[in-house]
Amino acid sequence: MLLTDYLVFRPVFNLFNHYDKVGESILGSTLNHKITIHHTDVDQNGFFFVQTRSHIISKQRGIIEGQIFDEKHRCILTYRQENFVQ
Repeated sequence: MLLTDYLVFRPVFNLFNHYDKVGESILGSTLNHKITIHHTDVDQNGFFFVQTRSHIISKQRGIIEGQIFDEKHRCILTYRQENFVQ
């Protein structure tokens, strides 16, 4: 579950970098965060694939959706997080 919160702002900051808006965003905060766990028998020391999609709602709010897969190619959890970037 830590990966869903730790990596959540990376896509937002990548978009700021892509559009040369790097200095415009320095702070971020989670507004809503939903996690659905699909499998619990996961090797915690294994490798994970994190897939994220970032949707911009307004100038300072966004929604990030994603899935995390384990080494067996199983979707172990899905998440959706609304965030605020300032």
